[in-house]
Amino acid sequence: MANSIDEVLENQPLSDVEIQNRVALRFVRCVRSAEGEFSEGPSSYYWDILLFRNESMSASPRLHCLSLRGNRRYLPSGARFIKPVKLAEHNHVIASDMWSVDEYSVLASTDEKRLLLTCGKSRLAIGRSVQEAAIEEYGQIIANASVDEDYPAWLNRQRAALAAEPTPSDGPLMSIVTPAYKTPPVFLKKMLESILEQTYTNWELVVVNASPEDEAMRGVFAQCADPRIKVIDTPENLGITGNTNLGLKHCAGEYVSFYDHDDTVEPYALARMVKKINAADVKPGMLYCDEDNIDEEDRPSLPLFKPDYNEDFLLSNNYIIHWLTVRRNLLAKVAPSGKDVEGAQDYDMSFKIAELGEPVVHIPEVLYHWRIHSGSTAGNPAQKSYAQNAGAKAIQDHLDRTGIDGTVERGRAFFTYRAQFDVPSPLPVIKVICEPGQPSEITEKTLAAYNEKSNASEKLSAIRLVLFISPKHDLTLDELTTLVSHATRDDMFSVSPRVIRQDGLFDYASSVVTPNGSVLKLLKLLPEQDGGYVGRSERPMDAVVGNPECCLVRVDTAEEIGLDPQNMSRKDLLDAFAIAWSKGKRNLYMPYATARLNSPKSLLREEPQTLSPEIVEGELGGNFVDPSFSPSFSQSDGYYKLSQ
Repeated sequence: MANSIDEVLENQPLSDVEIQNRVALRFVRCVRSAEGEFSEGPSSYYWDILLFRNESMSASPRLHCLSLRGNRRYLPSGARFIKPVKLAEHNHVIASDMWSVDEYSVLASTDEKRLLLTCGKSRLAIGRSVQEAAIEEYGQIIANASVDEDYPAWLNRQRAALAAEPTPSDGPLMSIVTPAYKTPPVFLKKMLESILEQTYTNWELVVVNASPEDEAMRGVFAQCADPRIKVIDTPENLGITGNTNLGLKHCAGEYVSFYDHDDTVEPYALARMVKKINAADVKPGMLYCDEDNIDEEDRPSLPLFKPDYNEDFLLSNNYIIHWLTVRRNLLAKVAPSGKDVEGAQDYDMSFKIAELGEPVVHIPEVLYHWRIHSGSTAGNPAQKSYAQNAGAKAIQDHLDRTGIDGTVERGRAFFTYRAQFDVPSPLPVIKVICEPGQPSEITEKTLAAYNEKSNASEKLSAIRLVLFISPKHDLTLDELTTLVSHATRDDMFSVSPRVIRQDGLFDYASSVVTPNGSVLKLLKLLPEQDGGYVGRSERPMDAVVGNPECCLVRVDTAEEIGLDPQNMSRKDLLDAFAIAWSKGKRNLYMPYATARLNSPKSLLREEPQTLSPEIVEGELGGNFVDPSFSPSFSQSDGYYKLSQ
């Protein structure tokens, strides 16, 4: 699908007749609109149209659109007129002449059977077959790794590559603790066999059997007898948390991995962890890996590719989840998880170990497989509401332990959360840098209201902020206040809101830095209700760079690392993000705050912004992979596609 004027003309060059008539129409692409309930499927699409006109024309011709549909309520013939919306004006040289290119969008429901566009002597028909092909191509463009039918083949290629890697001959004893209760024998056997098949052999498996009367389970343990497997019978089921804590008392390894009773791991899972441990200058305090789901027949799907340790992302959902591995001596430094976090005990432990400040290592490889069946959380998360509440409790306990004033509520999706932080009092002073021109009327009113509240305080805040914004961005007081509540947190350099276009599509939903230093906007042009890959548009994320077009920057954090945001251009700010990140400061994508564009914007591809070469080579270093973006994703695509 074409994404630029050059690509359009390469596929559909202007004919001699069109050049002679000095006018031509071309269809570019379609994108799903934000109309209707997202879960019910598309109700309409935007159709991107280019009107080419030679600048020698004395007057600009008008574009008309007639729609034909099955429903005849509009006109007796079943036709209706649609008013095209002008998005942008471009210029392009064609046959040595300068042409103006006006870009329009036409919003048409899925009931429209045919679109007829006319302008002067030019005609363009978008019939059903063209529509179906364009919609299919659009679906392929936005498809992400979670729905990729090629994932099993991709996983097999990863398996072959990792199986060829040498297994460490030396390394620590690795303990694995598994609470088991009424485990279906077929799944229990597969779980045990996946440990027995480990290529790294210095391990022990501690299974806490809370259903010792289950003869079928005892039979499986007998079949898989190995001196490295310890089965601890407990006549009383203490719950997942209690059974896990009991198992930990029987672990002797330097590291402990937490493992569910019906899941499986890859045969080289321990080897990959030990390799990271052996190579580390400072021994990791915590390790985790990527994972997927498997069904009752072991068929893989729904890969979960995780970022490196990302505190704000972790505050919104337990993305670490499975195969959490902890250095055992650190367990003595934290309180064991209790029944109040039953079902979220691994989430609770992740926070507690992270709070110790020890290195956290992410292994960006699918090593763990979470079993989906009728009794599992993966298969039916709604049946474990208590576990979702426990997750909120784990986050709140983390905030309380670290002395952070904030509250937690459950999110819209299962097992997601929203941590809200108090707005400081007195309010920080905000300086505004608007390029080019002045802030919009709505933003001006917001700043006036904010300043009125700030001036009402008897004290003067020691914190100063700079708001970078363009005249095209509208920011309300509630949204600005949300940004302030996050910008004033420790070690925060910048906070960027999500940005929604006038047509309800994403203009900004975080970004990543590609290996060559280009900044790639994520999930661009998806409807604002679309979470994208496992809800990433709705989750806060600590990123390498923020959005220079709309963000809050904290002055004292900047000054601490030798930067002066009060005298920066937008281009300077892009490099400053990366410098701040390299110094351990945070650039936060904050989807709980929304800025809205107040004028139409092109649907054509934007030229990506690029970091300065010295920043890429110096601050980011060679072979850079954005830690908020998995190396398993295509590094040139903003929709979380599998790498090839």
